[in-house]
Amino acid sequence: MTVVASTNGTNGAAVHVDTTISPRVAALKPSKTMAIADKATALVQAGVPVIRLAAGEPDFDTPGPIVEVKVWSHNNSCQTISSFQK
Repeated sequence: MTVVASTNGTNGAAVHVDTTISPRVAALKPSKTMAIADKATALVQAGVPVIRLAAGEPDFDTPGPIVEVKVWSHNNSCQTISSFQK
């Protein structure tokens, strides 16, 4: 496929841009993660409540107890490591 796009050049000439996809790119299979994300989007559009976890971006905050453990482990990591070394 060839697309004609105008330029910002001084003569205003049209530029032909080749937008063909290489055979190697065309042969790539869709990502399974993206397929799951697309399915979730379709379900949401159909009115189904969905918690999106497919693409690694949950639509809710991390629960408080998990945050507390993370903060505790970060603050105590040096003590914990040194206690294991003894």
